[in-house]
Amino acid sequence: MGMSNLISESGILLTLLFVMIPVIAAVGLFILKANNNKSWQLSTGKNKVLSGHLKDDSQKTKPEYFAAADNNFSEERTQVADKELIQNINHDEELPIVSKKKKSRYIPYTEPGLSNLILWYLGSASFWLLLGSTIGEYIGIKFISPDIDHISWLSFGRLRPVHTNAVFWGWASLAMMGLAYYVVPRVSNVPIVSIRTGYISLFHINTTVLLGSVLLMAGINNGGGEYQEYIWPVMLLFGIGIIISTYNFLRPLQED
Repeated sequence: MGMSNLISESGILLTLLFVMIPVIAAVGLFILKANNNKSWQLSTGKNKVLSGHLKDDSQKTKPEYFAAADNNFSEERTQVADKELIQNINHDEELPIVSKKKKSRYIPYTEPGLSNLILWYLGSASFWLLLGSTIGEYIGIKFISPDIDHISWLSFGRLRPVHTNAVFWGWASLAMMGLAYYVVPRVSNVPIVSIRTGYISLFHINTTVLLGSVLLMAGINNGGGEYQEYIWPVMLLFGIGIIISTYNFLRPLQED
């Protein structure tokens, strides 16, 4: 079965259906919000007419209009004021299509250099997540179209460990370490020992996943269990990166 027949496969159609469900739901929600907005505009239009009536009547804006003898409202004028008074006349309504943006909470100060390091960790983790998930999707396609390619580097047996290891060692590990670089100095109130060593650790881990993926696609693996397919020289790079970051984390905790 070739690439041209993939679109007609039930698995592909089911995947497209699952992708379209949130899109259709979002469009329906937007239409519902738009209809509510139309009724809201009609009600606010009436309020603006009444508020304009009050503002144009110069007599009713004078304090004497509401004042009476002995600093009390007379019964007649109080009744008139109650009828023509509009609640929250100065409140500026917003379009209810989307929720009103809440005020941002106070965010403690983070050193710019550390912020960039954290973003690099999370960005690298996101890259490996997308790459690993894409490879996993391609592996799933091979279940319904095993003859989609005849390249040994893209065979199922080689791509599956690439998918699992990229998601585990690339996505999960880098994401947790990036969050640790954010949490540890904030909890301990002690700066990271060296931001430079944080980048060195990031380089070692990214190199581990890159070299490991290439070697797995070339058929060079450890032959071990799940998530243990990288050969030991590659995993040595990962261990060095972990040791470097551990030193960065332990020093602030010891000084706390």
